Amino acid sequence: MINGLHIELTNKCTLKCPRCSRTEFIKQFPHAWKNQDLDLQDLKKFIDVDLAGKKILLCGNYGDPIYHNDMIEFVRFFKEKKARVRIATNGSYKSIDWWTELSKVLSYDDEIVFAIDGLPKNFTKYRINGDWKSIADGIRIMRESKVTMIWQYIRFSYNIDDVNTAETLSKQLGFDSFTVMDSNRWDNGTEWLTPNINNVSLAKINWGSDSDVTIDADCSTNDQHFISAEGRYTPCCFSSEHRFYYKTKFYKEKNAYDIKETTLSAVLNYPTTVEFFKTIHIAKPDVCTFSCPKVETDV
Repeated sequence: MINGLHIELTNKCTLKCPRCSRTEFIKQFPHAWKNQDLDLQDLKKFIDVDLAGKKILLCGNYGDPIYHNDMIEFVRFFKEKKARVRIATNGSYKSIDWWTELSKVLSYDDEIVFAIDGLPKNFTKYRINGDWKSIADGIRIMRESKVTMIWQYIRFSYNIDDVNTAETLSKQLGFDSFTVMDSNRWDNGTEWLTPNINNVSLAKINWGSDSDVTIDADCSTNDQHFISAEGRYTPCCFSSEHRFYYKTKFYKEKNAYDIKETTLSAVLNYPTTVEFFKTIHIAKPDVCTFSCPKVETDV
């Protein structure tokens, strides 16, 4: 039985982060892009399992969940099913009334993650078009609610020296925790973002089906099952990302994984799904060696 779901409510976003899959897709294939919103009724029919106590992550490959017009209705549905909700967002451009309504739906076992990579004065160097004023409104409303509030901070060259200051600010603003993250996406014109971090390897993985990389699959927790804004299932968000998706059986058999045509219980028993999870460490799909390698760090 599953432990949770990762759901992309929409592929819409107001930001233009340089290495976001959305930004890169639109840059490469501008005429192929189409805004997509997940349909709540389709999702309700698809999810035929008990969600009580399960973790629902609302975070997109391409979009930010808060830009789905009916996002609060989705959250209300999950809470009626007694699920635990974790929302990942930058938090820009929503009104005080909207944040207030959302805060009334969430409970003590829910989390909201604000992705703010830097200080108010510089976080938009990566989170291009981000708006601190509306983010601050959201933070203030959520601080007064029951939800657990987390500041997520990706270290870049421009903010590497501001981590301690940002953590102090997070405490002043009422965050419950402060999480620092690293990335290895330092290429294709964004090398300038590479931070100088001691004891952490940021080298790119030489990946491929014959790679010697050991897989440390995030999906082993059984809570990464992904539903895209287009309304299709894949085993995880990585396998739904366009660099990999179009090469997978999940794309080639995409009609079978359309949530309008099937149920979650059914797709989990499809031969393609079963084989994927069963053979990850042997077959080493490109998406797994690239996205979930076991990374050794110096101590």
